[in-house]
Amino acid sequence: MHDILSQEEIDLLIKAASTPDSDEEEPLLEEESDPLYDFSKPDKFSKEHLRALQRIHEHFSRTYAGLMSAKLGNRVELRVHSIEQLSFGDFVRSLPNPSVFSVLQVQPLEGYAIVQLTPDVAFLLHDRLCGGDGVPLERTRGLTEIETAVVKKQVISVFSSLLSDAWQEIGALKFELDYMESNPQFLQVASDQDVVALITLSFKLNDLEDM
Repeated sequence: MHDILSQEEIDLLIKAASTPDSDEEEPLLEEESDPLYDFSKPDKFSKEHLRALQRIHEHFSRTYAGLMSAKLGNRVELRVHSIEQLSFGDFVRSLPNPSVFSVLQVQPLEGYAIVQLTPDVAFLLHDRLCGGDGVPLERTRGLTEIETAVVKKQVISVFSSLLSDAWQEIGALKFELDYMESNPQFLQVASDQDVVALITLSFKLNDLEDM
């Protein structure tokens, strides 16, 4: 969805541009003290929207951390670090390559949610799930097909299921994995100008802390 001016705001702009300056118009201009829209800064979500996102993802983080702690036999800490809004183009340009991206369909909506894990986090989760010691990689690399399959089944499937549960207080949304990707340039799910909500979670497992 794109941010657009309402018809009323468009009419006001046209009227202001076509009407000659006069003393009679000054009271109207004084009343319009707030800018109609700041095109230099994305502003799609209200404060109420952002508070709702905070509440939903705090609930999700507690539930997911508890379940993954039990699966891995290690304490997993997951917390909401920040929530902000920015353009999709800026979001993609900020992402590291390679990463582990899971593109989720959000039924019954038309949009998508993207879950991004760093390769270090993804490998550590894979290693623990397969009985390893959970020692981080010495050098960051992309996941192999087998590692990706394990993360898809044991990490992302749980993630999408619990995220669906956390959203039930707002609406009956269902998050389902569409595909996985490693290169952010291949995330063609929105235009560069579309405004998105970016929820960053802080993650800690053993000695590894990441976002």
